[in-house]
Amino acid sequence: MSYRTIIILDGDMEDEWSNDTELGRKIAAGAKNIGGVESNLAYGHVVASAAAHLPTVIALNGTSAAPVVDEAALRSLAKTMGFNVSRISLKENMGWTSSSNIAN
Repeated sequence: MSYRTIIILDGDMEDEWSNDTELGRKIAAGAKNIGGVESNLAYGHVVASAAAHLPTVIALNGTSAAPVVDEAALRSLAKTMGFNVSRISLKENMGWTSSSNIAN
């Protein structure tokens, strides 16, 4: 199974992180301890690490970021951006467009 790791690096500190020979090790340690001390880099942080087949929504604000982990958080984020979130019906989600596609 593949994993993906999402990180935020401060672009204003590019000279520092681009020359950090330990950056890969620091990211790996942070990915194993999201929210812990290891996930905070001197010039950014590890935001999330998850199985690659799972969708992840990340909210970015300045140089900070956090995963949107539940429906309430998604609705709140959408509202701050002027959008509403609504569930689609199972019929729409499965691609059924007419009653002929639905088994009786």
